[in-house]
Amino acid sequence: MKETKRQLTMYTFMDFPAMERHLEKMAAKGWLIDKADSAVWRYRRIEPKKVHFTVTFFHKASAYDPGPSEEQRTMWEFAERSGWKLAAQAAQWQFFYNEAEDPVPMETDAAVRVENIHRAAKRSVIRQQILLMVLALLQLILQGVQLVDDPLDFLTGSGMMSVVCWLLLIFLGAWEIGNYLRWHRKAAALAESEGVFLTPALSTRWVSMGALAVLFVTLGLWLASLMKAAMLRAAIFGILYGAVIIVIVRGLMKLMKKLGVSARTNLIVTLAGSFVLAMVLIGVLVWGVMENPGQLIYDDGAAGTYLYQGEEREYYEDALPLRVEDLTAVEYDEYSCRWRGNVGWLLEQWNGRQWPRLGAPGYSTLPKLDYTVTEVKFPLLYSACKGWLLAEQDEREDDRVPEGFKNIYEPVDAAPWGAKEAYRLCRQDTGPMDWYLLCYPGRMVEITFYDIAPTTAHMALIGQKLGK
Repeated sequence: MKETKRQLTMYTFMDFPAMERHLEKMAAKGWLIDKADSAVWRYRRIEPKKVHFTVTFFHKASAYDPGPSEEQRTMWEFAERSGWKLAAQAAQWQFFYNEAEDPVPMETDAAVRVENIHRAAKRSVIRQQILLMVLALLQLILQGVQLVDDPLDFLTGSGMMSVVCWLLLIFLGAWEIGNYLRWHRKAAALAESEGVFLTPALSTRWVSMGALAVLFVTLGLWLASLMKAAMLRAAIFGILYGAVIIVIVRGLMKLMKKLGVSARTNLIVTLAGSFVLAMVLIGVLVWGVMENPGQLIYDDGAAGTYLYQGEEREYYEDALPLRVEDLTAVEYDEYSCRWRGNVGWLLEQWNGRQWPRLGAPGYSTLPKLDYTVTEVKFPLLYSACKGWLLAEQDEREDDRVPEGFKNIYEPVDAAPWGAKEAYRLCRQDTGPMDWYLLCYPGRMVEITFYDIAPTTAHMALIGQKLGK
């Protein structure tokens, strides 16, 4: 029979009445809390019995303290003389229990109790939540810059997932601070006027649980959308990367506490260690990518390798929706065919590339294909997406390119392609290129031909294979 059990809790700062009720129920079931480590509480088995719990705050304590201070021990001894025994402690939270039928409350002065809670809140929840909200806001600003700079990359990558996470963090911080300040204003006034302590009536734990559920659902949908792309392993790597940092940093903090290091030193060492660790892991990641590109984060699905000028090169044998052989007869059967995509909630892009292996006989004149299919999942983004794709290659507004040498998209007849609109890239000094942007309902296709002159029959085939 297990003598201990652990439980994940999601209580917020103002949930101490809900904590007391929960701990009393656990004791009635035969489990008494004996350790509280952040959101994970540990219980030891006891004889089921009715006990009373009270959760108090010691505002001078922190998660980085090597042990209880003399003042804290004095408080515990005073409480025990009154029948209240310390069960566990988590930073400023102190969990006491009393087996008397009708025990005398530990804190009888309402004004003092409200002030004690307020000091603890200013030292922990308010300060920490404000810092987290500022961090989240800065990250949202960076995400906004990326959105403006490269909207297609942002919307087909993990940008939207990051935005959801940071918005949830801001919401939870604002909720907890607002909920506390609302209670404190009423509690301070009631304690001063009537000498009565205002107990928070409703637990806000459901808000944290709801936010966590939204996060997991969002994460699950995101990972599910990546399963058909080559980035699933990269996403899992990123999640594990964050988890490893958290585990090591928490281990470092606990080690400092066991060594008796002061809270200030522990905080400094932990923050510095987390920064150094993050930089080291990023360095390892960069080194791994440079040494073995495409393999450390995710398997890019190369079919094999070949040598070219003494260097090992990869080739691919992916199934492509459109191949060179569909458009023209070619006497070469060792093409590298690569089909990869980036998947987002609002957009997804897939790139198909069919090129001969480097060093192939007649490499420079062998026909080649390169095309990108952009699927627009959110119809209201269609016009914006078309504008972004046009702007990627159209240089008419780019002052860095001299007039007369710019690439410009010119409208062409869309009917042969079976498209709504069609554009051809033209260079001002040399004329039209075999580079097209085709707009179909719900998707757009960018296609570039090399050593293939597209005919009307080719255009109709491309519309059938890529436009639908």
